Amino acid sequence: MTAPGQFLLALDRACAAVRRWAATSSPEHWALHELVDPPSIQKTGGTMAVCDVCGNDYDKAFTITRGDQSGTFDSFECAAHAFAPTCAHCQCRILGHGVESGDDIYCCAHCARLSGHSDVADRA
Repeated sequence: MTAPGQFLLALDRACAAVRRWAATSSPEHWALHELVDPPSIQKTGGTMAVCDVCGNDYDKAFTITRGDQSGTFDSFECAAHAFAPTCAHCQCRILGHGVESGDDIYCCAHCARLSGHSDVADRA
């Protein structure tokens, strides 16, 4: 299998694991991580739901609600496209902690520095 094929297979397995985890995660678990506004995740039952991002009909779709924003998705990838913040410098989706400076959020300290925020550092 080619390297891109292996990557896509690994990504698909990771997304499936996150979907399983998210579907069984309890509100108490979210509270342990001290999330200010934890999402609520519900499986859509019985009928085929349509993903809000890609339009795919899928019998195992799920709904995520955070605050007043809600969406139905067929994969964690589509949910990330809808909910994850975008780096103010390179426009990639931020799936980790990111780096905040002022009102902006960046995927890493490098992007923040390129945008003129010299006083930032990654948390690693």
